[in-house]
Amino acid sequence: MIALILIVPCISGQASGVKFDSVFILKQKRNQNLYLFNDSGAMEIQYSSNQPREAKFISAGHMLGDVGDGLLTVVTSINFASSRDLNWKVSGAIKCNDALPNWDISLFCEGHLEKNRERVKNDDGSWSVETESTIDLYWEKNATGVIIENNDTIGIFLIIMNPWTSPLLKQWSTSISSEPEAQVKTSSNNKYYKEFISYADISYGIKGVFRKNEFAVISNGSARKTWFYTDNNLSCIFRPDMDDTMISNKDRIQPYLLINEKIPHSERSNYFRLAIMSRFLSRTLKL
Repeated sequence: MIALILIVPCISGQASGVKFDSVFILKQKRNQNLYLFNDSGAMEIQYSSNQPREAKFISAGHMLGDVGDGLLTVVTSINFASSRDLNWKVSGAIKCNDALPNWDISLFCEGHLEKNRERVKNDDGSWSVETESTIDLYWEKNATGVIIENNDTIGIFLIIMNPWTSPLLKQWSTSISSEPEAQVKTSSNNKYYKEFISYADISYGIKGVFRKNEFAVISNGSARKTWFYTDNNLSCIFRPDMDDTMISNKDRIQPYLLINEKIPHSERSNYFRLAIMSRFLSRTLKL
C-alpha cells in the first residue's frame, strides 16, 4: 500500500466554502508523460502531441509551386524564401488504460509559415536544396479546440491567452491572478533551477462546453496551478508535476489534484483526464 503525505498550499480562486478530496497521483518517469491516479482503483492516463500541420487540404497546384521553387534553387544557385498565412491544427491524445475511454484533442489556430531554401553541395559533388521552415502559431487570434471520445465530440472551447483581461473569465480570473508565485526551493543547489522554472509554465484559459455543461479552465503559470469550473462551480484544482530534464531528481515535484467532494465518483475520471489535458495545453501553447 502506498501512503501519501500531502501538504496542501493556500488555495483561493473562489474556493471559499468548497470542500476537497485529495487524489493521489504519481509520475514515475520524467521522460514519459504517464500519470498514475489512485482513486477507487488505479488508472493510468498519459498525453501525447503531434507537430503542427496545415488545417486545410493542400492543392496539387500549391505543391507544384513548392517543387518549382526547389528546382529553381538547384538550377540557378539562387536562394528562395517564401511565406504565407495558414490555418493550423495541432493534434494530441489523452490515452488511458482499459478503465477509461481515450480522448483525441485537436487545437486550431491561425499562423504563419516561412520557408528558406539554400543550394548546398553534397559530398559526391552533386547539388541539392536544404529547406528550413519556421512556423509561428497565433494562439491569441480566436484559437479553438475540440475533445472527441469514441468518435463523439464531447467538448468544444475557445482558447484565451490572456485570461486576466478576458470578460469570459472575469468572474474567476481576478482572484486567480492574485495567487502567490510558486516558491522556488532546490535541494540540489542547482544554480539554473530558479531560472528554468521561471518559464516552465504559461498562463492561459479556455471557455466552452464539456458534456453539455459550461466549463472553464484557468491556468496561472507563475503560481503553477490550474482551476477547473463546471457550470460556474469550482470542480478541482491541479498542480502539475515539475520534472523536466534540467530538474535534478532531488528537485522533482509530483503533481496533485484537489477535487470538489460533491462531484460523484462516476464523474471524477472526467476531471482526471481534463487535468492531464491541461498539461498538453501548457506545453502546446508555448509553440
